[in-house]
Amino acid sequence: MSDALGMIEVNGLVIAIEIADIMVKSANVELGDLARTKGVGWMTVKIFGDVSSVQHAIDTAKKIAVSKDGYVSSKVIPRPVKGLLGNKDLQSETDISESIDREQNEAENECQDQQIDSEEETNNGLFLTANKNEGSKKKLKNKLRKLKFLGGNVDE
Repeated sequence: MSDALGMIEVNGLVIAIEIADIMVKSANVELGDLARTKGVGWMTVKIFGDVSSVQHAIDTAKKIAVSKDGYVSSKVIPRPVKGLLGNKDLQSETDISESIDREQNEAENECQDQQIDSEEETNNGLFLTANKNEGSKKKLKNKLRKLKFLGGNVDE
């Protein structure tokens, strides 16, 4: 589990992506989340790591955001209480790995189920139209892309 949670809020997606990149490269921190907030164009970037690394990364990002007139606010919370982030609690690498494996298995099962359904309908003389399956194909492709992004080893 990480020792600290760092958050910085900036005005604009481009600045948010730039500071997320700078924070991860400037200190030993993990990128947690990049989320749109309720402000007009405001974005919040969350990072996790040990307290000094998170503080250094937030300070570095703050300087960049201020220089681009995009800084809104920032905060470092050492040892945040469990449950502070709701379902997005700080997770260990083991938890993340297990989550990726679980998502990968679910995606594989869905692919197998869809293949079996397609075979059964073909055997019954029913042919599926492209429009009927387009939604489920997109969902499966998006799920596989997400798994690949999270580090899962998935073949399409």
